Amino acid sequence: MDSWPNRKDLLNLWWNKPDQMRGCVFVDSLPPPDEHTPLSLPPLCVSEDTSRFRYTYRGGLRSAIRVARVVVESVARNVNNSENVRWYVFGDDDTVFFPENLVKALSRFDDGMWYYLGTHSEIYEQNRVHGFGMGFGGAGFAISSSLAKVLAKVFDSCIERYPHLYGSDQRVFSCITELGVGLTNEPGFHQVDLRGNLFGLLAAHPVTPLLSLHHLYHTDPIFPNMTTTQALHHLFKAVNVDSQRILQHTVCYDRWFSWTVSVSWGYAVQVFPNHMFLPDVLNVQKTFTQWKKGPVLSGVYTFNTQELNPDPCRRPTIFYFDSVYSDKEGIVSHYKKFFQNCSYDAASPRKLENIKVITKKLDLDIKQLQAPRRQCCEVLRSSGRDLMEITIREFSKASQNGFSNVSVGQNQNIVYGRLQCRGDVSNQNCEACAETASTMIRKLCPNLKEASLVFADCTLQYSYKPFSDEADSLPNQQLYNVQNASDPARFDRRVENLLKDLTTEAASSSSKLATRSTDFTSLLRINAMAQCIRDSAESNCLACLQYLTSQIPDCCGGKVGGRIIAVGCNLRYEIYTFLPSPSSSSPPGDLALPPSPSPSPQLQGTKPDNSTKVTNATGHSGKESSSKKIAIVVVPVASIVIFIISGLFWRNSKKKRYDSFYTEDDRSLDSPLISLSTLKLATKNFSDANKIGQGGFGPVYKAWQHWANGTALEIMDPTLDDQWPRNEALKCINIGLLCVQDAAIDRPSMSDIVMMLNSYTVASSPAPSRPAFYVSKEGSLDLAMENPSPPLCTQSMTELLQHYSLNEVTVSEIDPR
Repeated sequence: MDSWPNRKDLLNLWWNKPDQMRGCVFVDSLPPPDEHTPLSLPPLCVSEDTSRFRYTYRGGLRSAIRVARVVVESVARNVNNSENVRWYVFGDDDTVFFPENLVKALSRFDDGMWYYLGTHSEIYEQNRVHGFGMGFGGAGFAISSSLAKVLAKVFDSCIERYPHLYGSDQRVFSCITELGVGLTNEPGFHQVDLRGNLFGLLAAHPVTPLLSLHHLYHTDPIFPNMTTTQALHHLFKAVNVDSQRILQHTVCYDRWFSWTVSVSWGYAVQVFPNHMFLPDVLNVQKTFTQWKKGPVLSGVYTFNTQELNPDPCRRPTIFYFDSVYSDKEGIVSHYKKFFQNCSYDAASPRKLENIKVITKKLDLDIKQLQAPRRQCCEVLRSSGRDLMEITIREFSKASQNGFSNVSVGQNQNIVYGRLQCRGDVSNQNCEACAETASTMIRKLCPNLKEASLVFADCTLQYSYKPFSDEADSLPNQQLYNVQNASDPARFDRRVENLLKDLTTEAASSSSKLATRSTDFTSLLRINAMAQCIRDSAESNCLACLQYLTSQIPDCCGGKVGGRIIAVGCNLRYEIYTFLPSPSSSSPPGDLALPPSPSPSPQLQGTKPDNSTKVTNATGHSGKESSSKKIAIVVVPVASIVIFIISGLFWRNSKKKRYDSFYTEDDRSLDSPLISLSTLKLATKNFSDANKIGQGGFGPVYKAWQHWANGTALEIMDPTLDDQWPRNEALKCINIGLLCVQDAAIDRPSMSDIVMMLNSYTVASSPAPSRPAFYVSKEGSLDLAMENPSPPLCTQSMTELLQHYSLNEVTVSEIDPR
């Protein structure tokens, strides 16, 4: 009872919805009247006398028996209660629970079954002594009501067999074990058997809701320059806005500066000055020490750790949570830099002062709880030089329901995205297509305000404005089965009637998807599917599908199968069943591509006679922006390797295009000849606006001189300000100098260059020597070499000079550098 006055404020912090929460604070005796529990807190319950039970652990506390019997007394208090208690959750008086997250986490379990949920200690030695299968009481543990009722009946007789145990949680664990029930580990509970600074632990929380924290009055305050109580109240500012997102960890990369950004929402953001592999970022930094000193195993933890750099200025820059608010754009949280007296350059993350993180309120469904997945994080272009803006979003749900419509950012920087999978695609292939499309659309459609990418399995779009309810039928991709129907005219009539009914049904459906089949012969059925973008209007969907239907005779007349895929809708009919079953990972009738395309590319089906030819149909509705780009790509669902059968890139532009700079006869030449008139036409009479670079040895000399002096970054264009990554700039200068080395063997191949460009540091590239056409400051030819060899007697100065240009310019050779 002595601890109650100090624990009331802590309990009041998280017991913040008394009308929705039920519980009891068990004490050994009631406090004085002036220290009674406020009505906003749970009532005090006096524990029963436990003097009849034996306790033989030397140096331990008999109160362990009283605390253990709380399980029995809690069940007894609810036996005659009319309310249905589904779970019993127990914790210490210094345990901080997160009730909303507890309810969410427990919702994925059936309380009618026997469950014992909890977690172990962070310290290996603690688990070795007390048991890896025990739910530590300070972290909190939960028992399903069905198990609790059975446990209460046998508990008193059970604990008589364990007088030698130290704590209450050991007794509960032992008696549950006797019932044949093991611990279900729930990593959201935290025992916190640690001392010192908990930053490393809290900044690398597992992908699961935060359920509890313990021992916080035995560690440093979790926020700097605050007391423990103040720090907890500060944390709950974020908890009260978005409880399920608190401490959720995500990592993203700043592509402008090559930084790695680690976000622990509602707590802190770390910015590393270089790109790091994700597994390294997820490791827990050892900012803390073990609970108590002792054997060497006391310092061994139950999670992956990494040592903290002893130099604070070589650690990541830390930004602690400052404030949070909600508006129509979502939830905006701000983080301020924690001051460190370190010097830095223009490309260092230490120049940042504030970080702004934009999110949507997190509401995990049962599938996300059962199969947790880290959310996406993206660094946006910021308006200020000392501000970084980040958006966090979940992975597409299209793999679960086939459709996703999301927006990212706010105000002028908002981007809208839409993804839809075909109705004949399995969940697994839908997710695979979504991931492939999100990667390819950035490569195929760079720097555009809006773009669409159409695959055989899915369609991905993004735009700077909200999507309309239209369903575009052009351009489209047409595929047909090469097998002819036995009675083409009759077969085509059947298909026409089937699709006519199907398009109307799909347009009026909320899912914008419909499937039907009809008999062609007594042994053969025609199966068909019609689908539109899910948020399209009924009239627009119908118009799109009717247009595709009108193309069937020209595309696929007399053929036993056909498909037309457009941005806004798609049709398919086959003489076999192609819709996936709910449990299948790959739908029947998946198409597999040949290893190499022929002049008339074909898609081979699941049977030798089910091949499909590809044709293109392009068009323009007159409504599209000139900056819009659409790519239609046919990809085999069951294949890991992506084969692009036909890519259709379409721009709304009336400018005349010049597709060929040489004649058919020239194409056999190794080096095609281009006439002067063609060059003038292509470059608009050699306009400066079309010039992409300039030759001459001056810039190379300048680059080498700065490289040798360690001042290579001084050659950067000052108009770029500091909006460029330091490592990337040095890497490009390094590669440029390597490409003009005197000896061909010292020049990198294209594969070497690709490898160097993909590396994270300049150190991974070889250091360049002085270029072949280096000219000294005095303007005289410098024949000195880095490592001169002894002169040969037969080698005169005249012979030596033959290797150099006497007019102090480089020697041109036909061999490429």
